[in-house]
Amino acid sequence: MLYYFFSNKEKENSYLFNGLEISKDKEACKHQNQYPVLFLTLKDMKRNHFEAQIDKFKSIISMLVDQYAELLDSPKLRESERKLLSQYLNEAAPVNKLMDALFNLSVFLEKHYEQKTIILIDE
Repeated sequence: MLYYFFSNKEKENSYLFNGLEISKDKEACKHQNQYPVLFLTLKDMKRNHFEAQIDKFKSIISMLVDQYAELLDSPKLRESERKLLSQYLNEAAPVNKLMDALFNLSVFLEKHYEQKTIILIDE
């Protein structure tokens, strides 16, 4: 539910909070649908080998980048940043770049949207 409340990509689902206590809080409502949100679940990160774990994480990061594909053409990002995003999207980023993927993606989102990024991690 946090994703649907904060995400700037879920404005059409704001009705989910109608009649709930949070909808009565004017200060909280100022934040509704205002932020880029990265939501990922790690429940499927149960591989037996390191390489398999890396492959799964690449897949997760690729899905996150795909949700914000507009970044690939963002004039607010440098060419090198867009290239890195493309590597993430194509699951081609080297491990040393993958380690910083969430940080990088949050920075790129902040640059593009001029708004802090919220990261939600499940399990």
